[in-house]
Amino acid sequence: MRYSMNVENPCKLSIGYVGENIVTEIAFDYSAWKKEYGDGVLALELKRYGDTYAYPVVISTEGDSTSVWTIRDTDVAKNGRGQAQLQYVIGDAVKKSAIFVVDVERSLEETTDVPDPYEEWLDDIIRISAETAVNAQHAEESAESASASAESIIDKVGDLSELETTDKTDVVSAINELVADIDGVDERLGSGVIS
Repeated sequence: MRYSMNVENPCKLSIGYVGENIVTEIAFDYSAWKKEYGDGVLALELKRYGDTYAYPVVISTEGDSTSVWTIRDTDVAKNGRGQAQLQYVIGDAVKKSAIFVVDVERSLEETTDVPDPYEEWLDDIIRISAETAVNAQHAEESAESASASAESIIDKVGDLSELETTDKTDVVSAINELVADIDGVDERLGSGVIS
C-alpha cells in the first residue's frame, strides 16, 4: 500500500501493524520546499511509541522531488502512537516540517524483542555506500570506454585540419564539397567544355 503526503501539511498516519515489513510506503512530495529553498536532501526522523529518542529513517529518492519511506518491521515494532518529523537540508540550512503522528496498530503476534533501529539504519547506510561505490566504479569504466571509443573514431576519421577542401568543419561537409566538385566536372565533360 502506498500513501502520499505533502511535506507542508503532514497529517496523522497509520503506518501498519506490529510485525509488518516492507508492505507500506509513504511518498513525500517536497517540490514546494525545493522551489522555495533550492536543491536539498529530505530526511525523516521517527520516534516510536515509548522511545526516548527519535532515530533517522532511511528514505529513498524517487524522481525530482519525491522521497519514499518504506516502512520496516523496526519502524512498527511497538504498537501505539509515535511521532515523526521531516527535515529538508540545504547545505547548513535546515527546514523542518510540523511533527506528525504515526500510529502503529496491534497485531496478534506482538513482539517482545524490539529491534534496535540504529543497527538497521547503519546497515542500510553501509549497503547504500557499497552500492554507490560500485555504481561509481561502473560509471568510471563507462567513461573510460566512451573515451576510448571517441579516440578510435577520431583515429579513423583523421585530423580535419589536414583536409584539402575549403570546408573543414566536419567530414560530411568535406565529402559534400568533393561530390559537388565532381558533379561540376561531369557536367563540363558532358557539355563538351572539357575535351
